[in-house]
Parts: sequence; C-alpha cells; structure tokens
Amino acid sequence: MKLFFSTYRNSFIIILFFILAEWIINPIGEFSLNDDWAYAKSVETYIHKGCFEIGYWPAMTLYAHVLWGVLFVKIFGFSFTVLRFSILLLGLGSILIIQKLAFQITQNRQTALLSSLVIFVSPLFMNLSNSYMTDVSFLFSVLASVYFFYQCFYTDKLKYVYLGFLFYVIALFVRQLAVTVPLAFIAICLLDVVFNKTTLKLLVVSMALFFGSLVILFFFEKSIYPSLSDFSSYQGIFFSKSKIQITSLDFFDNLYKRFSLLLLYVGLTVFPILIINIKTLFIDAYNSSLIRKGLALLFIILICVVYHLFPIGNVLYNSGIGLETTPDTFHFKMNIEHTYNPILFETIRVISLLGATLFILQIINHSKDKASENWFSQKNKFSLFIGLILLAYVFLFAMFSSFYDRYALSFFSLALLLMVNQINFKLNKPRFVMIVLFIYSLFSILATKDYFNYNRIKENIITDLTQHRHVKVDDIHGGFEFMMWNFYEKDGWNRYWDHRGYNYQITFGENLEPYHTIEKHPYRRYFPFKVDTLYLIKKDEE
Repeated sequence: MKLFFSTYRNSFIIILFFILAEWIINPIGEFSLNDDWAYAKSVETYIHKGCFEIGYWPAMTLYAHVLWGVLFVKIFGFSFTVLRFSILLLGLGSILIIQKLAFQITQNRQTALLSSLVIFVSPLFMNLSNSYMTDVSFLFSVLASVYFFYQCFYTDKLKYVYLGFLFYVIALFVRQLAVTVPLAFIAICLLDVVFNKTTLKLLVVSMALFFGSLVILFFFEKSIYPSLSDFSSYQGIFFSKSKIQITSLDFFDNLYKRFSLLLLYVGLTVFPILIINIKTLFIDAYNSSLIRKGLALLFIILICVVYHLFPIGNVLYNSGIGLETTPDTFHFKMNIEHTYNPILFETIRVISLLGATLFILQIINHSKDKASENWFSQKNKFSLFIGLILLAYVFLFAMFSSFYDRYALSFFSLALLLMVNQINFKLNKPRFVMIVLFIYSLFSILATKDYFNYNRIKENIITDLTQHRHVKVDDIHGGFEFMMWNFYEKDGWNRYWDHRGYNYQITFGENLEPYHTIEKHPYRRYFPFKVDTLYLIKKDEE
C-alpha cells in the first residue's frame, strides 16, 4: 500500500486539489458560459435528431467535442452542469498527463508535480475547464498525442506512433489546429533519417497516417459544407465559408503581435517556477554569446511593444476572470470598472512581462543539450518537436481575424513542456514555488467562483421573471449567452444587439436609458474583494 501511494502520490495530490478547487468554485448551474451555448446546441441536436449539425457560430471542426458531450448526456441527461463536468474530467486528465510527462523528462517527482500545478492554477485553465468550451478538450487530446510521440522518440516503437495519431485525430476533430502536431512529428522523423541514419519505417508510417487523416477530414468537411450558411464562421482546411488571407500586411502585423502576446501569457503561467532562478538567468544571459544576447533582446523588445495590449480579453478581464455579456458591459462598454482594481491589474501585467522575459532567457540561453555532442539527441528531438508545434501555432493564429486569450491555453502548456525538457531546468526552493502557486490558486479559484456567482444570480433573476412573474422569454434581455441559447435559430445575434427592444434587462449599472431600476441583486466578489450588484431594469412606459 505504501509503495502504491508513493508511486502515485503526485496523482493523488492533484486529484485532491482538483476536488477542493471545484468544491470552492461550485460549477453547478443551468446557464451557458461564453460560447459554450453553441456547442451545447450541437449536443442537443445530436440527441434529438441523431445527426451532427455544426451551426453557423463555431469555427472549429467540433465533432469529437460534441460526441464527448453526447456520451455524458446519454448517461446523465442533458444539462449544462453535465456538459461542464464532462470537460472537468478532461481538464483533470490534462494535468495528470503533464505530470506524467514532466516526471519522465526530469525523473523528479517534485518538479513534475509543481510543473503540472502551474498549468492547473493558471486563470485561463481554471476558467475554461469549468465550462463546455472546446479549449480543454482540445488540450487534452493534443497532450495525449504529444505524450505518445514522446514515447516514440525514446523507443521507436510503432504502437506509440499509432496511439499518437489516434489522439491527434481526436484533437483534429475538435480543432483544425491539431494538424501542427503530426507535421512537427513528421519533420522530426525526416531529420532523424537524415542525421541519425535511422530507418524510413517511422517516417513512412507517419506520412501515411497523416494523409489518411486529411482524407477523413476532407470527407467530413465535404459532408457538412452544404449545411453551412453564407455567414457561417467555420474555417475548414478544404471547405470554408471564411477566406483566409496570408499575403496582406495584416498577416505580418498579426504575426508579431500575437506571438508577443502569447509569450506574455506564457510568462504569466510559468512565472512561479522561473522567478526562483531570476538571478541565474540574468547572469547566464550576460555571459552568453552575442548572438544569444541579440535574440533575447529582440524578443524582449517585441513583448514590450505589445505590453499595452495585454490582457486581450475573453477570459482574463481587468482584475477578474470570465466574459461578462450584459448589454451595458458588452455592447456599450459601460460599467466595466466594477471588476477593476488598479494595483491587482498592474500586478498581473508586470508578472506577465517579467515571466515572459525569464522564459525567453531560459529558452535562448539553454536551448542546447550540453550533455551530448549530438545536437539531435533524444532530448533535443523533443524540444525541437515542441518548438515546431509552437511556431506552426503562431503562424496559424496570425491567419485568422479573431484572436482571444483562451487560444493561449494549448500554447503555454506546450511551452511549459519545452522548458521542462531542458537538461538544466531545475526547481530549487520548492517551498517558495508552492507559496507563489498558492497565491495563483487563490486568484484563479476565487475569480472563477466570482464568474459563477455572477451567472448564477443572473439565472436566478431570469427564472424568477419567467416562472413566478410569467414574463415571456422574448421580453427579457439576459445577456449574450441567454439570447443566443434561446434564439439561436431565430437570429439570436441580431436579437442580442437589439438592446432596447425588451421590457426587462439585466445590467451592472442603472444608467441605461430608457430604463429604470426595479431590483438590485448584490453578491460577493472576491477579485476585487467587494459586494457587487446586478440590476434588473425595466423599460419606461411611453
């Protein structure tokens, strides 16, 4: 028994921390969050009609994500809570994979545990894992694929190639961005043939599996394309209503801005395990070659140039977490200061800048496996593999018009693995790291709790109006998610922007004309710490 606990100690700690965090957050509630109403609609359609309909809102393939939700709904019945818990399980699985992979890389249980907790307590992960958004299901599939490809690097066994491609295909049918993973793996296999004179077996099998996956994707996109409307958001590789431009100046502008912003999100995430080595990192940078100094300075300048844009929003706003979509905050940009605390806000931004700087120094100063004369050693293979995925991500991110902070989740998770894989990455002063992680967890957990408190109060107001006062749903403006869920098939987008066409609205302020306040609903907010208020306002009689 003692041996069993010792072997799986990290997993037990992660599971207990996960249970504690969710007990505090209390993710139960029949309301949609952010864009997950659209994905829940596809689940509902699948249950009722027995077929997959992507709708006009999602831009990703979505199919595997919907099937995962359908599996849980078949067992437990349809509800947002059930769908949310389906993703929470994948979130827990993602952290366990990172812990397992970090241990195999470092052979240090403490380093592996702290590395996985860094992702767990990050505000983006905490928020997104408590929703039915696609970000965590995509992350889980990508991490599983990366894990098996890592095993292949050290064993050259075909079974790991098959398993890696299996999870890649699952990820591909959540989001098209997954194509970056097998492309990077094939590139490594090709380099292995050239430099290490290995057999062509892995390369040939990988290319065959990759092209096979593209054939499957082709027929999938061909099958759903006829159902896409002209204003559909779907961005397919073969069939798409949205045109992708890579020749305009906007692409290059996006390229450096989005890459730099992604680095800032990496910095916010890895800060707890890099701050302990701040002195060493700057000394190493000072003693490094002129080329390395120049590269480090270039990237630091890039993140400083876009610093004023951070954070870009969708999950991390001002000093809190979670998308607020009441008509006053989302449309008029009014009453947004209720989540703002200048000290906390600037602290988050400074931590991100410092963390990104330290990450750049860590990667550039220690990018070579000094323990081996072979630059293409097994350890460097994996670093190059992750690096190629990250570069491909940035290129794809620059091609699309929309860009949100939640897209950084997979990026900074892989960036952490890249950093952990370096031979001289060490976690000294683990107690100090735990203190910083504890502070991070307080923010992420309690700010996510704020997000649920806000949505729960809003849902209670709507329930009271519809069930006890017999107000029709058509007469209530309950925010973006509410409008889209209830009127998706009835032009919900235009209904949302028709902000004065309803007798009742829910807002964060009283200053929306021609409405007057009829009820105030206070609730506890932890970040910033205050009693916040939601207002039920009614249209003035003409």
